[in-house]
Amino acid sequence: MPPDDAEAVGRLRQVRQAARQGDAEAQNALGAAYAEGRGVRQNLREAVRWYRMAAAGGSGLAEYNLGLLVAGKFSGVLDEPDAMRWLRKAAEDGSTEAQFDLGCRHILGIGVPENAPAGEQWLAAAAEAGFPDAAHALSKLYETGAEGVEENEGKAVEYLRQAAEGGVVEAQGELGAAYEAGRGVEEDDAEAAKWYRMAADQGHNPSQVALGVMCLFGRGVEEDREEGLRLMRAAAEGGGADAQRTLKEIEEQVAGWDPEPWEG
Repeated sequence: MPPDDAEAVGRLRQVRQAARQGDAEAQNALGAAYAEGRGVRQNLREAVRWYRMAAAGGSGLAEYNLGLLVAGKFSGVLDEPDAMRWLRKAAEDGSTEAQFDLGCRHILGIGVPENAPAGEQWLAAAAEAGFPDAAHALSKLYETGAEGVEENEGKAVEYLRQAAEGGVVEAQGELGAAYEAGRGVEEDDAEAAKWYRMAADQGHNPSQVALGVMCLFGRGVEEDREEGLRLMRAAAEGGGADAQRTLKEIEEQVAGWDPEPWEG
């Protein structure tokens, strides 16, 4: 047996022993192992059994995992009627993942009746606890509005910034676009370029395109045609049809330009 496998088996043995002794954290970990087939043969019913023990022992994470499992996250759906009950319990016990999940479900009407105000409340609870994906979802909700939730550009930008500062790549790109267009904030090309750069450096295709154009024409940054083309090509090579079209248009339209053609 390879050393890594032997270590994994040893760790699982320790987890199992602790779980049998009533350790809720270990019970949750063992449930996850059975749910994912990690170190053991996948067995969803065994996963449910250990998750239930951990949840009964006060593990909010186990409550959330149990809710996801019985709601059908894994193949071999266990269509148990208490899926939402476990998710709600986890959310009420402070699990930000569960609050985010439950918020999205209420807004989209997945597993529960569509109820945007309830979704707003759950997402706000998770966002206030520092869960950036919830802040991003709230930003989207306030941007478009929904039945029972009015559009609110100020809140949309506020939560978008929270998500961007929390590391949500899509939010960083969207905040850059907000600054470029002056949507909800004062128009500021330099600030737009800053947020585009954060997202572009992580491979966010729309941000690579936007920052590439800014570099090419010196908007918000010093003109740098080489960097602009590099970003456009990176976006195009990443499968961005818009980037491919934009790159070709730029190569054709900018007078006196003779860059190497992109070959996709």
